[in-house]
Amino acid sequence: GVDAGDPVLSLKTANNAMIAANTPQTVEGTASDSGGLISLVRYAIDSGDLTGAAETWWFVDTAKNGDKANTITIEGSAFTDTITAAGIGDTDGRRRYIATDVYGNTSTLDFIYSVDSFVPVIKVDPSVTFANDEWRASKTQKVQVLVNDTGADGNKRSSGITNVKYVIDPVSANQETIKEGTDLAIGASRDSDGTTSGNRVYNIYSTTFDFADDGIHSIYAGTWDSVGNYRQIGPITYKIDTTPPK
Repeated sequence: GVDAGDPVLSLKTANNAMIAANTPQTVEGTASDSGGLISLVRYAIDSGDLTGAAETWWFVDTAKNGDKANTITIEGSAFTDTITAAGIGDTDGRRRYIATDVYGNTSTLDFIYSVDSFVPVIKVDPSVTFANDEWRASKTQKVQVLVNDTGADGNKRSSGITNVKYVIDPVSANQETIKEGTDLAIGASRDSDGTTSGNRVYNIYSTTFDFADDGIHSIYAGTWDSVGNYRQIGPITYKIDTTPPK
């Protein structure tokens, strides 16, 4: 028979993606051809230049794939690849896929990605008067933090802040607990944290809340970016005494 065209390669995963450093990212795609596919070649690249060694997977004789199926799996015309990229700053990463059919025709498709290796910064806003050893005569209090996700000079790849949350007196102060906490509302931005020089831009997140009772309380706050990088602070101690002396 005569093959009328080249294989068709497509991605199910959105291209030009931003991924977290050292975290597996799944890339899903399909390769199809009316005459039948033989192979899929992947260039394993972690920088913008296509200088990496080529690796080949097989559509028909999948036994040839052996242990390599741990990083690419092929089922029918679908393939799944896994990328685990180191933090590569502002350089784009690229995977190139080349499908070949039984007649030797080829098609090429690139998956482009960038790596967000910067963990957001979160700190207590020093402009809000606060002292851990200060007793307060009201259960209504305010928590205010500064959050930055672009580095000291604003030149880090940033996937963007998605959540800033806080919890009061948690049994366990970890990421999963804080994820179930209460949102802090974003406000204005400022170009300093009030204690250091530089042009790091912080967004202010804050809220006012009421403690249920008197006593010594602990606040923890955490922030996430779009690819899952996370940082938390705490405990921030509040001492509440609303009981008048007798």
